[in-house]
Amino acid sequence: MRGSRSAGSGRLAHAESFDVFDSILVEFSDAFARASASGASALIDKWLARLAALVDVERITLWELSADGKTLFRRHSYVGAGYEAAPAFASTEQFSWLMEQSLSRQIVAWSRIPVDIPTSAVNERRYALESGAKSLLSIPVATDSSICLVAFVALRHFRKWSLPLVNRLRLAAGVLAGAVVRERAALEQLATEARNRALLTALPDLMLVISATGVYLDVHCRDESELMLPPEKLVGLRLEETMPPQTARLFRESQATLVQPGETRQIEYAMPIRGERREYEARMVLRDDGAVVCIIRNITDRNRALRSLRESEERFRGAFEHSAIGIALVALDGRWLKTNDAISRILGYSEGELRALNFQVLTHPDDLEPDMKLLRQVLRGELDHYEMEKRYIHKEGRTIPAFLTVSVVRDEERRPLYFVSQVQDLSERHRAQLENERLRIELNHFGRLTLIGELTASLAHEVMQPIAAARANARACQSLLESATQPLPEVRDGLEDIVANCARAADIVNHVRSLLRKEVKPRRPVDLNQLVKEVSGVMRHELLLRKVRLVLNLQMELPEIIGNSIELQQVILNLLLNAADALEQSARSRVILLETATREDYVELAIHDSGTGAQPAALKKMFDPFFTTKPEGMGMGLAICADIVRSHGGTIRPELNPAGGLTMRCCFPTVRTS
Repeated sequence: MRGSRSAGSGRLAHAESFDVFDSILVEFSDAFARASASGASALIDKWLARLAALVDVERITLWELSADGKTLFRRHSYVGAGYEAAPAFASTEQFSWLMEQSLSRQIVAWSRIPVDIPTSAVNERRYALESGAKSLLSIPVATDSSICLVAFVALRHFRKWSLPLVNRLRLAAGVLAGAVVRERAALEQLATEARNRALLTALPDLMLVISATGVYLDVHCRDESELMLPPEKLVGLRLEETMPPQTARLFRESQATLVQPGETRQIEYAMPIRGERREYEARMVLRDDGAVVCIIRNITDRNRALRSLRESEERFRGAFEHSAIGIALVALDGRWLKTNDAISRILGYSEGELRALNFQVLTHPDDLEPDMKLLRQVLRGELDHYEMEKRYIHKEGRTIPAFLTVSVVRDEERRPLYFVSQVQDLSERHRAQLENERLRIELNHFGRLTLIGELTASLAHEVMQPIAAARANARACQSLLESATQPLPEVRDGLEDIVANCARAADIVNHVRSLLRKEVKPRRPVDLNQLVKEVSGVMRHELLLRKVRLVLNLQMELPEIIGNSIELQQVILNLLLNAADALEQSARSRVILLETATREDYVELAIHDSGTGAQPAALKKMFDPFFTTKPEGMGMGLAICADIVRSHGGTIRPELNPAGGLTMRCCFPTVRTS
């Protein structure tokens, strides 16, 4: 420690001889006097290092106080090897005592820390001890725009700050602070110039400065294609030399109307540039010297867009007024704002009558809530448009089915303004659908008649069996009644058999009658297994005649489906007959396997046969009307089956069995799924 102090004292003695120090100080001042603003920063860092070596300190920091006086910013710093630099910024509250001295322009010199630190400088004492400082010299420098602080800190040994040394360092601090201020001013000027250049470069418009006599004083443009001449050739020319006479006259007349500085005028004009007619908007501002600054913008594209918009509006107006579909502009609360003639034809109200109403009044009560629910989603921004089928109430009181499409028009901030509603009258379509449904019912009825025709022999056999049994029982009862020796209980049993066989015959006849009826009963929950059992009972004798064995594999507790039992029995009956036909030429065992099972939310009906199968190409056409592979077939059976299955919300598909034959799979949604 003693050696460090003697080394420091030797260097100080050398510096305080003043001859070397003063010559260095002259060199220091001269260097900054000749330095450019751009080179000031590097020069400051260089001289801080030289001063640190000369004064024998390990750290010199040049601080600048913020405009609000709350923060010190480190502008430049020198720190010796192995030591930490001062922080980039510090709060003035952290050094309140030192800042009070600095604001009073008082130099603070502590040769021995912490002995020389006043007891009131609590924060300064703590920071000095934490940073390992031995000595400190703080010199405040007031400039025109701020206050700077140059702090010399010895970290290795104690340093005595003599008055001659402090005075010379104060001169050096003043030069450094002045350099910082000049550097910042130069940077601010460069930034301002760069910002102005950037603004002018980014400015898409043409800027002209025109004197009171109509001479170009300055020209700036990013795109020279907007000028008839290059900018440098325009300066000094008159307006009349570069513009068509009527355009130059318009400029001069508008310029003449400007009286007060800052007053503005705006004009629009067109002129040919490079063989193209261009349209411009000029905003003229009067300067204090009588010259006019003109900001000129090319509005050719804007005007073209406006003309296109007007044309589009005309086209929309034509489509709106003459469309066969009803179109209306509807307020957010449902009021009709504007309607076309088609809306009036559909609803029976004139446009004036509709404007006094809202769409809620003309909506069928059952359809109002679904419509309003979608509309509220649009207002919340969840939807931009929606579609739905709904019913309107005609002026005469009848119901009008319609397909409604609603879109919302929003402003720039995505707030809804009004709705555009398109209403398509579905009355004709509904009538066509009803006619199609009538024809479908007729076709299905025809299919059932055909099936019954094919089963005539089997049905006759099924009916004759209970009739023959009833006749035999009746004759037996007659014989028993003629013989007094026979007991009456046997007569009672015979009569019960007659009743049972008659009921069986009646069931068969009623089932056939239900198949032959045209009317279609409402759809309700049905048990598919029960339908399979009923159809297999009707088919029993037919399959025996064809030497075909029917095997049932029905899942227990099968979920119910929503359907029409007559139509579903028609499907089962038709598919069983097709499977039996496929077995006619089969040399293998003639077996039809009918299965039911649950597949997730669907009930599946599968009919497997071991017949001849089908060609892959035929599988794609199997459900087409009039497609058949049977010489005597009409090609309508499977088409009717497919129509019935699909009308029940189900699917039907054929599959080729690996071992031969074909499987027909029908899937129907369960009651819960429906």
